[in-house]
Amino acid sequence: MAPKSWEGLLPEGRALNPTAVEYGEEHIQRLRLIRSLVQLGGLSVARTREVLEAVDRPLDREGRTGRR
Repeated sequence: MAPKSWEGLLPEGRALNPTAVEYGEEHIQRLRLIRSLVQLGGLSVARTREVLEAVDRPLDREGRTGRR
């Protein structure tokens, strides 16, 4: 289970019932990215959140990420 401070970094899974959630391959890949950024890259959870927001931001016509 991921640390509570990582909440919001990983998309919600599909609820199977009130006490069980199913996660797919996209969750596994996202978790690997989060763990790499925090553990290997030494980023704080806050900085990791900023990086993930940039990764998730759509690209403009020139292939650049939009600014917030």
